[in-house]
Amino acid sequence: MKHLRQPLLWATCTVALELVACATPGTLPTLDVNIGTSEPSTTTIPHDPSVPATEEPARPVLKLPPTYSDAQTTTHPAVLALLSEATRQENGGDLEVAAAKLERALRIEPRNAVLWHHLATVRLRQGQAQLAVSLAQKSNSFAAHDSELVERNQRIIEQARGRN
Repeated sequence: MKHLRQPLLWATCTVALELVACATPGTLPTLDVNIGTSEPSTTTIPHDPSVPATEEPARPVLKLPPTYSDAQTTTHPAVLALLSEATRQENGGDLEVAAAKLERALRIEPRNAVLWHHLATVRLRQGQAQLAVSLAQKSNSFAAHDSELVERNQRIIEQARGRN
């Protein structure tokens, strides 16, 4: 019977957390849990105007994971290592290994505009102009507000099309 109560417990905890998150100043949500039923009931306690209101504590700021439309940086250790290795290989002239490292990094972070840009640069150096254009355009689709990266991608596209 214990295994049947666990999903109910999780559902109850989830509802309680949602109620606390949605609480407005002056009301405190409570949750009455009756293990024998599958339906939790809620009650709201109104704020007593005769009691001076206390200042609501500041809510902690949640740090969201980076999005690659605005921030072009990564903190994923594997991606950082692969990008570093790819740059080293590219500078050493081993473009095929550099491209392979960048493709591995893109499997981890497929929306990383910087990785797409670096791969476009490598493919252009390999003489694969059409592929470089396609990769630079893919980078632009994730770069959104990074005008500097969009400009660098545009230079790759122009160079690949022979317009430099």
